[in-house]
Amino acid sequence: MAKKTASREKAKTNPNELVALAFSKDGQLLARTRPDNDKLYFDLKPEQLRYARVFVFPEPPAGIEGITLAKAERLQAYEPAIKLGPNNELDISRIPGKIIQRWLWYRCCARGRVTKRFLIDGLWQDMPVCNAIVHICEVDPILIVLPRV
Repeated sequence: MAKKTASREKAKTNPNELVALAFSKDGQLLARTRPDNDKLYFDLKPEQLRYARVFVFPEPPAGIEGITLAKAERLQAYEPAIKLGPNNELDISRIPGKIIQRWLWYRCCARGRVTKRFLIDGLWQDMPVCNAIVHICEVDPILIVLPRV
């Protein structure tokens, strides 16, 4: 698998070419790659990739050297849901084309946690919903939400 990954990680030819970085939960860079036909192939074990945070974004003019987890979040990178295919690949074909075209101009980042309330021993507890895929249909601008609060 290392040979396949090495051949897919080609040199940068287009200034807006996408790059993908996989980080561990503690922010350590695990691997990097470039999309190949809307698929991401990382040289990682499936167990590592399943719990990694993957970010896809246009490569900055300065390159990707020194990019940390926090910086990837600030770049408004697309974070696909981790759903591995038969060859341990991630599918990124669902990135809307308008997002890719406007990546460098608009700032919008939605992060959160999906929870469900359970009654455990007579007490209500919010527990996380694992491996959930969330589709956000609409986001209100902050200027509309603040006056309501």
